[in-house]
Amino acid sequence: VASLLAVGSPSANGDEDWNRALNAADSALTKGDYKEAQRRLTSAVKRAASFGPADWRSAGAEFNLGNVHLASGALDQAAATLDKAQAKYIKLFSAKGGPLIASHAALGQLALVRGELPKAKTKFNEALTAAQTHPDSLRVAPLLGLASIARIQGEWTRAETHLAAAEQSARSAPKEVQARVQVER
Repeated sequence: VASLLAVGSPSANGDEDWNRALNAADSALTKGDYKEAQRRLTSAVKRAASFGPADWRSAGAEFNLGNVHLASGALDQAAATLDKAQAKYIKLFSAKGGPLIASHAALGQLALVRGELPKAKTKFNEALTAAQTHPDSLRVAPLLGLASIARIQGEWTRAETHLAAAEQSARSAPKEVQARVQVER
């Protein structure tokens, strides 16, 4: 699970309760305490609801909560939460924006974990399409997802092609993203 701050910096707004909940969730996640991260993110989701439908923090908190559910194996909760977050992102960002790309990739990962390979492939491809006009680093997660699908299907050449593209895209990304690509190799 990526850092919770990837979807929006809590210091970028003035609501201290929301900031505290997100920071505490990030701290819990760093320690591997998914239950505490879920509790804190649930609080952030509730607080963000008061900011109004046009505020990104509600979608961001739900996206992060969905990813924590996914990481902890609560797949049904992850699906419901990530679907909700993506619907909000679509309203906020139309068919573009880093958060929408990330939500496609997260839903692709969820489908992959569930063994729903066609759905996973569709979501990863939607993420790549949306990422065409964004920094290369946003292409890494969907490319790694497509590489995983290719491996599962025994398509080693295609897997290598996706891994090479992910490696190229990660060159300008933070070190943890570069490390993730190396782990997949």
